[in-house]
Amino acid sequence: MLLKVVAYLQKKSPHLSFAAAPSSGSLSNLMTQGLALGCATVATCGLGVFLATGATSTTGGRAPALAPPHTQDEAFIAACGAFDRDQPTRVTMISSPEKRAWIEDVYGRFARLCPNIQVELHHLEDEAAIRLMLASGSNLPTLWSPASSDALSLFAARWTGAQVQPFELEAARPLAMTPIVLVLASDQARRLLRQDDEHRPRAAQGGLWANAGCARAPEGGDPDHVWFVHPHPLRSSVGLSSIAMIADDLARGPSSTQGDDRDHHDHLRDWFRRCAPAAEHLKHSPRDLTYRLAGGQFPGLATSERYAIEFLSERSRDPELPIEYTVVYPETTILHDHPVVGRTSEASDAAERWVEFLRGEESQARAVELGLRPADGGSVRTDLDAGDNPFLRLRRQGLAPELPSIPAPPRSAADTAALMQAWSDALGTS
Repeated sequence: MLLKVVAYLQKKSPHLSFAAAPSSGSLSNLMTQGLALGCATVATCGLGVFLATGATSTTGGRAPALAPPHTQDEAFIAACGAFDRDQPTRVTMISSPEKRAWIEDVYGRFARLCPNIQVELHHLEDEAAIRLMLASGSNLPTLWSPASSDALSLFAARWTGAQVQPFELEAARPLAMTPIVLVLASDQARRLLRQDDEHRPRAAQGGLWANAGCARAPEGGDPDHVWFVHPHPLRSSVGLSSIAMIADDLARGPSSTQGDDRDHHDHLRDWFRRCAPAAEHLKHSPRDLTYRLAGGQFPGLATSERYAIEFLSERSRDPELPIEYTVVYPETTILHDHPVVGRTSEASDAAERWVEFLRGEESQARAVELGLRPADGGSVRTDLDAGDNPFLRLRRQGLAPELPSIPAPPRSAADTAALMQAWSDALGTS
């Protein structure tokens, strides 16, 4: 309904603009309280570190002093609810950084369509958001949209006490899709695929993820061995998904069953100690690490397809750059589904209207233009103009409108927690 009324409102009020971006705002009380409580409730004060380095906020424009004439129309009320110039409905939302550009872009339009609804946006990695919300108790956002459904399972497992689950987890709906991909210089990508083909018949440790995921050349081995790095798994959903795929590969490899009596935890811990990326690389966010690929410090990178598209799009604008990069889709990978969940509050109706707008056809088309796959399954429409569709524009760099990878099955909260513990035991939490 919200999207259907746009044309009507523009016709009734041609002066309205639907293109402006949201303005910057201060962090909400939720963020402030969460930071204040973090050092008291998180042993390593990790929450404060996360917020100090990764929390960002944007807030929509204020409701106008006088109600615009169109806000009295039945169509507006059906789409946005009743207009109250003295008391606009405020919705708070924590969202993963992968979709920040899209959500802020779309919100600029929503804020002018429904000036009676103000959405305060905060962008946090999944683990940081979980710690913040656990530390903040009942002071929770109206909506939460992590990168992965695995984060919902983790939050549910950690939420303890007599209180019921604050979010309606069973009602989660995807907002967009982003697979984890590999990005390499084109010559390195070709070498990686040959390396994987040669490795499979004699695989000692599984498939491509474990074979190339050891972030250093093997001692006494092929000096041309191609490897990739990944972001920090305790600070980013991209990093956590990367080591989850590595762990799955290691579990399938013969080395996990041939006379090795160590349990899976010890096997992972030892592998992480030997193969984790250098600390210099782990300190960067997934987006920043993607851009550092051009510096030649590492052959390849596991990252979000969204960040890969942004990186390749910027490089394609400069034909003088000497190195061309390629996206490689592993045979199996984790597909971030960006679920959104809400909690019961006085803002629930307004929050639902905002979610409906994000999942609407026009907003989903804009998501594709900004490098996200649509929420309805991950396949990109090919009837969009190639100039606005990076999945078509960057086909020569390996982008594929139809996802060629097999999505990995969801992980249980226990499996994810064990994976994070193995990493912590190997390298600590910093």
